[in-house]
Amino acid sequence: MRTTHETGARTFTAPAAVDGWLRKSIIAGALGLLAMLIGLFVNKDQFFRSYLIGYIFIWAASVGCLGWLMVYHLTGGAWGTVTRRIFEAGARSLPLVAIASIPLLLGMHSVYEWTHSEVVANDNHLRQLTAKWLNTPFFIVRLVIYFAVWMGLTFVLGKMADRQDEPNPPAMYSRYRLIGGIGILLLGLTVTFASVDWVMSLDPHWYSTIWGLIFINGAALTSIALAIIVLARWQHVDRIGGVGTPDHFHDLGNLQLAMTMVWAYFWFSQYLIIWSGNLPEEITWTLHRSKGGWQYVTVGLMIGQFALPFILMLSRDFKRNARSIALLAMWIIAMRAVDYWWLVAPNFAAEHGAIHLRLSWMDIAAPIGLGGLWLAYFFWNLKRRPMLATYDQHVTDLFERHGH
Repeated sequence: MRTTHETGARTFTAPAAVDGWLRKSIIAGALGLLAMLIGLFVNKDQFFRSYLIGYIFIWAASVGCLGWLMVYHLTGGAWGTVTRRIFEAGARSLPLVAIASIPLLLGMHSVYEWTHSEVVANDNHLRQLTAKWLNTPFFIVRLVIYFAVWMGLTFVLGKMADRQDEPNPPAMYSRYRLIGGIGILLLGLTVTFASVDWVMSLDPHWYSTIWGLIFINGAALTSIALAIIVLARWQHVDRIGGVGTPDHFHDLGNLQLAMTMVWAYFWFSQYLIIWSGNLPEEITWTLHRSKGGWQYVTVGLMIGQFALPFILMLSRDFKRNARSIALLAMWIIAMRAVDYWWLVAPNFAAEHGAIHLRLSWMDIAAPIGLGGLWLAYFFWNLKRRPMLATYDQHVTDLFERHGH
């Protein structure tokens, strides 16, 4: 049963269209997961490697939403007032991401070479790494710690948010800022270590000191694009004065532009440092993505993830148009999936010596299956609560500024 939440004569109930979005997500997720299940019996190793790509995709969406939520509580802004519940729904999807990590743990032997005792025995560097950090028991313990931190932050912020759906909530803005400040630090540390564990350790002989920042930025891009899409659709199916205005989309577009520029800056900096250093253990990772067909994906990401969005978002009118900025956000999310594939797949293309571009159908099915399942849970979370914090003073101020 749908619950109605009102302030005066205005309802903040999630529009009925959310049910349709949820059903479509379930269908897409079910088809993708069915394809992945078939793939498990066709090629077990490829299944787990493709699963990692899809898993990183939904994990980034969740932690990105949690990050933006805390940034909003720390800094404020109308952009966060209208997207707050979107970010809360994304962060509340973390339990699903935690459950989805089980196949990742079950397939570690197919994904991570440091789990192979015969490989470790013949590699002094790996022996040192596995003794101190990269070993299965400690890997699992760290994963549990990461999710405990993320879900703990989500739970605390969620309990506080529930109070703002009740009349006469207490003033909590100082507490929000405190939790937001501490939470951002914890999130940054845990996302950095998780990205090292889950992706950088695919090539344990290679390392990057900027790796965590790359994944934090990627998560921020994924989640801000999601918020733009949902807000644009909400405005389209259930227009509410003062919500989803050109000013809001302009602010969100500026944030998306900033994250796009940061993405390019991080990768240019990393490439410049690796190329100038010219160290064998560092240059190999870049070479794997510079030949055998992978160079075309690299160039494609430069254009599709940076150049095209950058040029479009330089236009003020473009960012203020809900439909235009939402379509670009969809494109950016697609590019995020390609980016995660580009980060993961070449590590396995290089395992037999020759580097060749290879796209498995499971590399496509995994993001669709896991992404569809994540979106279904996201929309279920979204419709359970009012789309705006009903008794939040920021919401009241928002409507007063727009003459409502």
